[in-house]
Amino acid sequence: MPLKPFVHNLDALRQQVDELLVARVPTHTWRFTGPKNLFASEVLMGELVNAGNDIARNAITSYQVLRSQKGSQYDIMLSVEYRESAEQRHMVVQRSGDIVAGITRPNMSVHEKILRIHDWVITNFRYDHSKVCYTAYDGVVHGKTVCAGYAMMVGYLCEAAAIPCRIVTGNVARGPHAWNLINIDGLWYHLDATWDSPHSDAPQAHDQYDYYLLTDSEMMADRALLVEPGMRPYPRSSMRYVDTVNQLIALRHSASGFLRQLKETIGLKYLEPAFVVADRQALVNHLLDIYYRRLTHAIVRYRASASQTQSDLAWAWSQVRPQIRDTAVQIQTSMRPYLRGGHADQMLLELQVVWG
Repeated sequence: MPLKPFVHNLDALRQQVDELLVARVPTHTWRFTGPKNLFASEVLMGELVNAGNDIARNAITSYQVLRSQKGSQYDIMLSVEYRESAEQRHMVVQRSGDIVAGITRPNMSVHEKILRIHDWVITNFRYDHSKVCYTAYDGVVHGKTVCAGYAMMVGYLCEAAAIPCRIVTGNVARGPHAWNLINIDGLWYHLDATWDSPHSDAPQAHDQYDYYLLTDSEMMADRALLVEPGMRPYPRSSMRYVDTVNQLIALRHSASGFLRQLKETIGLKYLEPAFVVADRQALVNHLLDIYYRRLTHAIVRYRASASQTQSDLAWAWSQVRPQIRDTAVQIQTSMRPYLRGGHADQMLLELQVVWG
């Protein structure tokens, strides 16, 4: 819809602001013929800017609003500086269509399409620690960008695949951060492609699917939402992805074969009882089981904080060592937080056995 010189009500102005931002138009003036008291507050135009398209909002560097009144005429000029120009946006839209056509097939389920989109972004983008590259265009052309660019690219690819997607802004321990909410068959899930990337700025050890399709309670374990005035409310995410997957498998959904493999790929299996070690005595039993079965590698979910896991592991090994004959055997460990399930303190504990 082209930009108009006149607008008559707030809804029309809101739509016009959104059109301006999506098209990356740098400046436009509207003559507003509706109620003048709407603009008694300086905040209103900022709210209209925040209310629009998520990708466009994240492409803004700064904006300025000038208002002038002569008699009954009221002019509103919006000037915007963008990190991503109209030409750059057009290039990314075209490139996104090509990427989606290359990595997906029309008969794929939305579950598989989202996995392909996520994997493409984390494989092809690197985090720009210099914080010079901010957009999806930077990621496509230069191969690097910051979290906003990752989230924008996921948005562009989902748009090309006709998958509803939002860009979420919030705060983590290091400061502002951006990620996505993705809609799968009417249910929303969080996805943080930046922190799933092997070249990310994530503050701790992670796997490429640690932030893949999480609920609100799972995702908010290490961050908080930031909602600007006027911004569209974020949809709620409350159903665990593992429950969705298990339901579809039980119903013999057409994607059941893919979903069974997906449980292994993204670590959903660690929610199952067979992969849970509940306390330090159970950890002793697990270490002995590894020893007697002559295993070399195991991963389990341990229900404790990182420091408590370290303490319990040292205690458990002190109990196991006197019971084994191979005095040269060593167990090397690593751990990372496990966000799925909504429990604040739980770790994925990886055990490597070195036999003497």
